[in-house]
Amino acid sequence: MNRNEAMQLALGYAWASEDVSHVKTADPTGRNFGSFEFANAFADMQEAYNTERRGSMGPVADAYSVWQNTRGATADKHAEFDALTVQAGHAVSTAARS
Repeated sequence: MNRNEAMQLALGYAWASEDVSHVKTADPTGRNFGSFEFANAFADMQEAYNTERRGSMGPVADAYSVWQNTRGATADKHAEFDALTVQAGHAVSTAARS
């Protein structure tokens, strides 16, 4: 699958998920482009796989789940724990300042 095909697949999945769940795709930019940001991240992962900078490529459904769980920090399940840890650390440090 090339980059454009990966973007189309990810956009279609994100839009279908939004339609079914009535939950918008997480948007780390805050500009209401979450589905596009997810598609771009998924396409980046596919491109890395195609050029052998990545050893495996999971299904778009798994990538979308990770994207939603990390509020748009990553679509990569291997980086999910790190992203959630950073978010939790930010929440703790924000609470400590309050």
